[in-house]
Amino acid sequence: PPDTFDQERFERENSLPDCSAVRRSSLLEVGGWNHGLGKDATWVTWRRILANGWKAVNISHLPLTLTLSLREREYGQDKTVDTQNIDATLCLSLSGREWMWPLTREFLERQTYSHKRTHLVIIDTSQDRTFSENVRSWLLHCDYGKHTYIPLSVGLKGLADLPRRTVPREVAAACSQIYKHFAPLCLTPWIFFLEDDVIPPLDVYQRLLRHFSHNTVSVSALCMQRNTPLPIAWQWDDEGLPMNIPFQRDVTSIGGNGFCCVALRGEYVRNGEFHNGPGNLCHDHNFYHSLTRVQKFQALLDWSCICRHYTAPGEWRISPPFPSPTPSLVYHRRKKKVNK
Repeated sequence: PPDTFDQERFERENSLPDCSAVRRSSLLEVGGWNHGLGKDATWVTWRRILANGWKAVNISHLPLTLTLSLREREYGQDKTVDTQNIDATLCLSLSGREWMWPLTREFLERQTYSHKRTHLVIIDTSQDRTFSENVRSWLLHCDYGKHTYIPLSVGLKGLADLPRRTVPREVAAACSQIYKHFAPLCLTPWIFFLEDDVIPPLDVYQRLLRHFSHNTVSVSALCMQRNTPLPIAWQWDDEGLPMNIPFQRDVTSIGGNGFCCVALRGEYVRNGEFHNGPGNLCHDHNFYHSLTRVQKFQALLDWSCICRHYTAPGEWRISPPFPSPTPSLVYHRRKKKVNK
């Protein structure tokens, strides 16, 4: 282990050995060792104890006969880890889309990641009293282990469904505010982001977590742009600017992605950069720029994990129905489809 305890390192790999002394009271607070994770039960136990406010100390001058291979204990890479027993935060921003709320609510009720282990954080930017009351009423009866509801005004009412080309700066500023409010609440090892016009597969978060390794920042599902047949993901060009990427298969490394549906490590979200500019760079560009381009961490996209990106009634959009090297364009409108 390192000479001094490093919290940031500890979020990526276990640097506290099994051979340790622990206060009995702190151990009882988290339910002992019975976490069903085999050899990684120790790591999960330490994380839960530290989350309760206890401190950890490494003693470098005390030799141990037990040698740990940190590479073999990388969190998320060990296939014996039961990800259902790892605490997560699911962050969802609601803009007041009444036409979408029933689908979003159904996904929240049916998604298969452990509800008891999940802290559901909802930021409500609707500025709509009736909509807000419906959401709060549902939260009172939901089965998530913990939930947080935050009303927040970030701009014009109904801003999310205005044509993006007419209000690009307003939308960018609103998103930046929203994610700055999310970051301090992301206290768990796993963070899940979901946008309120996106519906992923019910098992999406388990599928994304399978692909994490020690240097992985995030794994994203596939979500399409609203007006072009391209994924909401990019690579960095030689000048450090985002550029579109073509369709691929399996799981590939990318420069970054939007927060439509993505799983991330908590420490990166808590310390993330959520601001706009310079130029046309948005909050998600800046978040990934320092991590994937500068620090060379890895972001992945699972091309087989396909989300449905919905639009408001009467709004036209272009998107391919499935990812393929040569996708056909399909114009979607409610109750009407025209192939072109």
